Amino acid sequence: MSLLLALIPLTATAQTFDASSYTDAPLRVQLAAELDAPPDAVFELVSTGLAEWMAVSDITWDNTDSETDGHIDDGSRRSCALPGKKGITETIEFWEQDSTYAYRIDWDNSEFRLPWNGQLGVFEVTPDGDGGSVLVWSQYFKAKVHPMSPMIPGFMRKKMSQGLETLVRITGGVVLDSPDSVPALADAE
Repeated sequence: MSLLLALIPLTATAQTFDASSYTDAPLRVQLAAELDAPPDAVFELVSTGLAEWMAVSDITWDNTDSETDGHIDDGSRRSCALPGKKGITETIEFWEQDSTYAYRIDWDNSEFRLPWNGQLGVFEVTPDGDGGSVLVWSQYFKAKVHPMSPMIPGFMRKKMSQGLETLVRITGGVVLDSPDSVPALADAE
């Protein structure tokens, strides 16, 4: 990891995406990894290659409402099955090929439930200057008043960490997760 990267906050690596244009939910979890693969390969893994590193299966895409007819873009929908075969459907809110995408869980068309709303997940991939990539994965959401609410950020952090560790095993690299480089979590609302 370059010394310069270690000194800048993770949110500073984003070049084109402003989450506040898509959600008013606070940032709850943000993790990053420096990966020994070029940005296009990392982007493919975190967008269309989820089953290679996440506990999901049966991934399908519906590009009917995509901004670029027939291709993944803003408006596309991704469906997949989580362990236990609970289905989840997401809408792509922002898509910049090989760089950034944001997705939102479509709770009306998903079987999986969590006590939150305003959710937005964001993957940002930037070149690291040495032929590899820096991946920043962020989750924004508002926790509902519920007995499980205090556990949700920890649950998300654990699942996201497991995913990044698997990506590191696939591509090489290192997970960048330190209290100094990840913003503090806001309280449940």
